[in-house]
Amino acid sequence: MITKFLRYQYKNGIHFYIFYTLGVTFIGVWAYYSENVKVQPEEMPKIAVLWLLWIISLMSAIVYHLVRWNKMFKSSERFLLLSSCKLKPEVLLFGEIFYLILDLFLFSIWFNLLGAIVMTPEKYISLLTLVIKKVDVDDFYLIVISIFFFSAVYFWYLTGIVYWNTLKNFSQWGSYMSLVFILLAYFHISLSEFIARTNLSDSIKLTCLFLTNFLIFTALIIFNLKMLKKGLDT
Repeated sequence: MITKFLRYQYKNGIHFYIFYTLGVTFIGVWAYYSENVKVQPEEMPKIAVLWLLWIISLMSAIVYHLVRWNKMFKSSERFLLLSSCKLKPEVLLFGEIFYLILDLFLFSIWFNLLGAIVMTPEKYISLLTLVIKKVDVDDFYLIVISIFFFSAVYFWYLTGIVYWNTLKNFSQWGSYMSLVFILLAYFHISLSEFIARTNLSDSIKLTCLFLTNFLIFTALIIFNLKMLKKGLDT
């Protein structure tokens, strides 16, 4: 069922992928070969321009998913999709999460292939290996922290959309609950920042961040499943 859901979603958003990917690809190739594009500091290779576009594309994919997720609940498709007796809350939720992960994976493959094409595979692999070797423990720690941070933002927005379109419609305390919801999300981010600022070793901090986010994400998933069940039942 999740496979059918993913196939339906990709078919539904095919125009976005075609125009966005082609557009960013043309910009990347032009920027790499253009003499007018300067990368600071000067010793950095122009391939950094492609990596910047890659990060922007990953962020755009996340925004696209959140906008489409919200639109799905408000469009006429909602009644056709949510009225399916075969569609269960876990299929809808985990299908959406897997859909985003698959998008990020495909974007990553595409931009690395683009780098290999404009530079030749041997030169690109050697450059990538050089960058990986220069990543020390602190840089790796910042990368992991960034993944945790953006995952937290994504999960809270995803949950907020589900809450806004289900529970809020059935509760007279909807406005007050929205404020509580925002405060809880702020507390989650602040807690992660507090753990990152402690004087503990990096391994202990990463373990604490992983366990904290795992517990909060589990709670958010349970909340989402209950709210989606409420929406499917109505």
